[in-house]
Amino acid sequence: MDIKQNLIDLNAVQVNVSVNDWRDAIRVAAVPLITHRYIEPRYVETIIKNTEQDGPYYVLDEAPLAMPHAHPEDGVLKTGFSLVTLASPISFEGSVPVDIVMMFGAINGEMHISEGLQAILLLIEQGQKLAAIRKADSVAAVLNALG
Repeated sequence: MDIKQNLIDLNAVQVNVSVNDWRDAIRVAAVPLITHRYIEPRYVETIIKNTEQDGPYYVLDEAPLAMPHAHPEDGVLKTGFSLVTLASPISFEGSVPVDIVMMFGAINGEMHISEGLQAILLLIEQGQKLAAIRKADSVAAVLNALG
């Protein structure tokens, strides 16, 4: 799946967003996915509950980037992504502070790995893209950074 095209199709990039805490960041990232019926609202609440119980399993310290997600059966309707850059970095339940949140939902376990995690990890491996996303001051600049 082409993350960039998916983000364009869903109008799912939000730039320089101010949030109160990590829960707020998750809810903000979910808005385009809920609006376009890629996930159900219960998916978001499951991510929050899982984070409270198990910690921020989706924060990649080395990036640093958060990629909140849950199981397909928790309310995924279609595989999709959203991307939020934060005005100020925040910590997810004691994690390193992050300033990029990429939410994704996958319709099954195979898509979760092959389309979701693999696509995000490929983006992370291309450090210059993440650096450009962090500097972006508009949706167009984020999309341009994605190539």
